[in-house]
Amino acid sequence: MKISKVLLFPLVLAALWALLAFRSPTTTYHLAPLLVVVVVPFAYRNAGGVSGRAVVGLALAAGLGTVALAGILAATGALDGPSLLPTGGALLEAAVGAAAGAVLGLTAALLPG
Repeated sequence: MKISKVLLFPLVLAALWALLAFRSPTTTYHLAPLLVVVVVPFAYRNAGGVSGRAVVGLALAAGLGTVALAGILAATGALDGPSLLPTGGALLEAAVGAAAGAVLGLTAALLPG
């Protein structure tokens, strides 16, 4: 499976999250950052022929890309909705979600089997 096909689904999820955030900035899509990141390790694991080291790098890149997208959304006012965290707002929540997605995705992708 080519890399472009594998990256299509997380890119579509990220674009959908951005579109929804711009359309309704006072609504928070709590699971969007987690889903965008967690899909990447799974996709590469299922693609076959990808080393564990490459999966780790791609998961970290997906996490950083998701945090960067969250930063752009926050800077433009598209993340003005409520947060599940007591402090930090939706931007911190997105960063925590991206980190959790990377950890979950890596754990599942690197398990033997």
